[in-house]
Amino acid sequence: MRRYILGAACVILCSAVQLSGQSYEEQALDILKLYEEGQTDTAYWLIEPLKRNARFVPAALYVRAQMTPDDRALNLYREVIALEPTGPWADEAAYQLVRRYIDKRDSMASWTWYSMLTTNYPQSPYKARAFSVLEGVASWQFETEDERVSESESSKSEDAGTKEEGEAKEDEEEFRGYALQVGLFPTKEAAERRLAQLRARSLQPEIFPKDVNGKTQYALVVGPYESREEASKAREGVTKACECGAFTVLVE
Repeated sequence: MRRYILGAACVILCSAVQLSGQSYEEQALDILKLYEEGQTDTAYWLIEPLKRNARFVPAALYVRAQMTPDDRALNLYREVIALEPTGPWADEAAYQLVRRYIDKRDSMASWTWYSMLTTNYPQSPYKARAFSVLEGVASWQFETEDERVSESESSKSEDAGTKEEGEAKEDEEEFRGYALQVGLFPTKEAAERRLAQLRARSLQPEIFPKDVNGKTQYALVVGPYESREEASKAREGVTKACECGAFTVLVE
């Protein structure tokens, strides 16, 4: 056990000596290499001084974000972009935000960052990568009803509950499959106002509740379509009619 501890300490010490004399960016990149090679303990130990000494160095912030598996990484990527919007790390940070939000199944945020990437960095090689990742998502799946209904609420009126359940099931049977999401709103009232505007433009969207980070929001979707390909073909016409973005989702 002592040999193991001494060996690990030697690796860390040697790595620290090797990093001395380098710029903060060079140190950060070497630490990221160690992390990607599986030397995570060493990488986490070496990154600690950079948290204090390189607090406003985009490369160091980017590496910290790459080494952060949870949502704390999101703010780090945003800081990279905010510190140097035209710097060498900004477009890659935007690409990583697209990926992270895809992992969270947040279609709105991922497409928002993709739009930012393509608008602000039209020559970036990460544009194609981001689009490829987005297109590779089989579906942005969400449920059509809130299943977290308490027993007390469901037992208030058995007859009324049965009727509502039947109506809900009937609606679900009518709207199943791929669709185009054209809006996401924090309240149903806001979604209904937008619904009226879109219907005036000859679109017929529907409103569905959608869980986003533990909060219920209301998605406006147009469809349904029999396949993802059919939805993709309809996207151009829908976006022109609503003058907004349209993302493919799967309603089940």
